[in-house]
Amino acid sequence: MFTRATRTAAALAGLFLIAAAALPGVARAQTVEWRGFAYLHSFTAPCEANGWSGTPQMGVRFRPSGLGTNGDSSRLAFFDRFYAMGFYLDDSRFDRTWRTVDGGSIGSSVWNWQGTPQIRVTTQTPNNTNLRATTPTVRLVGQVRNFEEIAGCTVSFDATLLLRR
Repeated sequence: MFTRATRTAAALAGLFLIAAAALPGVARAQTVEWRGFAYLHSFTAPCEANGWSGTPQMGVRFRPSGLGTNGDSSRLAFFDRFYAMGFYLDDSRFDRTWRTVDGGSIGSSVWNWQGTPQIRVTTQTPNNTNLRATTPTVRLVGQVRNFEEIAGCTVSFDATLLLRR
């Protein structure tokens, strides 16, 4: 059972937090993320044998490590109309090297991709050295290997993203 003093202290603490958040000029770290649009293309034969072809268009979110409160992991996600797929890279940023990632999807169910999904970003503008938490736009061009758990399926992507504010 809460006492009147406990409830009063909790209410005052809540008001203090609201007031502190409203103060102008208070610096707060936050997640740094770019959102945009991507084309998937150049599907290899194993992809095509499993129904992937053409140039599907998807929403995309990109959260590189080391910016704001992003921590040590980098994340990249693609969103279609009825499902989404996400990739998690621990302790690094995406670059030209094939990086083994944790991959998963959600649609009518949730599943973690088995095998060894890998990603590489062949072109990033600006590059990792010049990427800042205030960079307004980012372009990513790269590939996903063992896409959607399909052994030997490699797909290319081209994404244009805007900083989420």
